[in-house]
Amino acid sequence: MTKDAFRNKSAQQQEQLAEEAADRRRQMRHNIQEQLELGQMSFATAADAEAQFNNNEAIISQQAVQREFDAFQPEVMSPLHALLSERITKSTASIAQLQIGLASLAEDPSKNQPQEEGDELPEVLEKLNLLKWLFDTRETLHRELFELENERSDRYREVVMAPLHRAAGQDDKMAEAESFFLADAQERRQAYIGGRLKRWEEFAAVIEEQVTLAIDNQLNAFWDIAPGLLAVVQKVPDDLKAFDMHVPQSELDDVPSYVDFPLQYLYSLLGHTEKATYQFIESQINLMCLLHEAMTGVMVARLASLENQRCVEGEEKQLVREEMQEIRKAEEERLTMDLKERVNTLEAQWKDGLGRGLADCKARVEAFLKEQGGWDESDGD
Repeated sequence: MTKDAFRNKSAQQQEQLAEEAADRRRQMRHNIQEQLELGQMSFATAADAEAQFNNNEAIISQQAVQREFDAFQPEVMSPLHALLSERITKSTASIAQLQIGLASLAEDPSKNQPQEEGDELPEVLEKLNLLKWLFDTRETLHRELFELENERSDRYREVVMAPLHRAAGQDDKMAEAESFFLADAQERRQAYIGGRLKRWEEFAAVIEEQVTLAIDNQLNAFWDIAPGLLAVVQKVPDDLKAFDMHVPQSELDDVPSYVDFPLQYLYSLLGHTEKATYQFIESQINLMCLLHEAMTGVMVARLASLENQRCVEGEEKQLVREEMQEIRKAEEERLTMDLKERVNTLEAQWKDGLGRGLADCKARVEAFLKEQGGWDESDGD
């Protein structure tokens, strides 16, 4: 908001200065025309007078640019630079603290213990999502700081170039100044892009390490319970008429229909088991998606760095940009296909290990209940 307020004030001042300059120009031309008509001024003198007027206007414009730059430093640059730098420092400290917590969690031997209903590592996923949010926030701060420094440099460039444009015979100095500001802009941009790439690579390395550990942990927990559950499910006979289903009294009290149709209770148990154990799969998919985001971010940052480097070396910007866009599109497709393959493999493991057995048993129980008139449509939700 500080920049917006300054820009609004600056725009109003520039509009006022433009109106005043237009008034002075109209008055100058009126005076010259009047003196020409009265024969008090020659055309040569009139041309000299207009040239002097233009020179004076250039000085006035230069002074306005200098005043605006002098105001920009204390009103915008200094407070915003301090604020953004402070927030970057705080977010970096929060990220470091969160990474320490993740490392401690990974070293906790209890992490290998499967938990109830498959909700085995919610804390890891939550912390990784928080880490991603903090990282994105810090990147926004870095970008705002970079743009702020760019704006200051652009304003300083106007201050330096204004008198050179006004003076005659300053071509060499103008070229030297332009070269300096171009090199400075390239150096700052390369530093920003290089820093962004390094931060993305460090972030992705942390995510990959934590995701790999968490997925291994989830798989171990799933395979700890899946064979036993499948063995229990496979004990349900094909002939459900002869199946004696014991329903706890508390369940009968809560759902009276279980008295006449006890297999409703079995169907409910199968559904809860399916949902609870599938949480192992959902958690792994969420972790994979988070890693996919991190790897995509690294890819985009690397291409931006390569694009900038090639442009600095003199290649045509538009051609380089188009090439990078094509590469990015291909890389995004590759990363997305890799994610889909991983998810498909995971889904296949789930079906083979437990899911198909549960689904088959549920289907048989559902068909039996429908045949007996005990099917409740709400059970299929």
